[in-house]
Amino acid sequence: MSKRTINLIFKIAVALLLLGALYYQIAYNERIGALWQAFQNELHSRQLPWLILAGVLMPLNWGFETLKWHALIRRFSALTFWQAYQSVLAGVAVSLFTPNRIGEYGGRVLLVEAGNGWRAVAATVMGSMSQLVALLSGGIVGLALFASAYFHWESYVLWSVVLTGASLSVGLLLVFWNINLLALALMKLRFGWRFKIARFNFAKPVKEMLTLFRAYEKTELKRALLFSWARYFTYCFQYWLLLRFFGMEVTFAEAWPGIATIFFLQTSVPLPPAISLLARGEIALLVWTAFGANELSVLAATFGLFILNLCLPALLGGWIIVKTNVLKS
Repeated sequence: MSKRTINLIFKIAVALLLLGALYYQIAYNERIGALWQAFQNELHSRQLPWLILAGVLMPLNWGFETLKWHALIRRFSALTFWQAYQSVLAGVAVSLFTPNRIGEYGGRVLLVEAGNGWRAVAATVMGSMSQLVALLSGGIVGLALFASAYFHWESYVLWSVVLTGASLSVGLLLVFWNINLLALALMKLRFGWRFKIARFNFAKPVKEMLTLFRAYEKTELKRALLFSWARYFTYCFQYWLLLRFFGMEVTFAEAWPGIATIFFLQTSVPLPPAISLLARGEIALLVWTAFGANELSVLAATFGLFILNLCLPALLGGWIIVKTNVLKS
């Protein structure tokens, strides 16, 4: 089989899986008609500016993600910011139909120069860790504020949850901040040097990844954390804008603890974004019913955020993959 044929088959497979995931989410959503009607009702009202602003922030959201990843790949890659942006969108496309968005790693590698694939994976791991630090630390603060105000948990339950989440956040931050020391220790242990699957020896890629981890400086890690926090609050702000668009009268200060709680709980759902949307909707209902919010408005805002920040970028990413010679990477 020729390389051209393999390239074509791969692109067709990605396109079909992506479209299939999107079709599944829309066609098998029992409330899609009601959600569409809710959207149309608000579209012709004075609420439209909230939706427009949320849409304007979508490229900024992924722009922060690109700035973070671009800062982490500069050591080994000559990709421009625009090329890195396309690579990030390609990762979104593949992640939409893979468990826990694991396909994001492979999608980004498709546009990276040949020979830098494993380094790109390592950079993506670092970016994901920094984003998880923001999600966990912001989420545990939001959960503490929200639960104390609306859930009325016993104090020992609340503090147990807070301390557990805080411990995870601090532990992850320590690993992220001292990744060079961890990599050095693993290299001395020759971690992964003899790990093989079939005929593939993982010694070289593991060594490349650990070498890159050792090379990162504190300024690069600070920059990654900064862009992660910027993206986190952009995402939170977009969710609030969509809640306002669908008629929920709440200030950002009032809504943020609930939004942070939802994002915190969503991180524990190891499913592809398209399939886990039902779980996301249930979590959102659990949180926003404390505000007396309309069920349909909550589901519409959750579904709208999914469409805006994942589906549209994924379609763009799929088109980028179709136009790319993926065998070069």
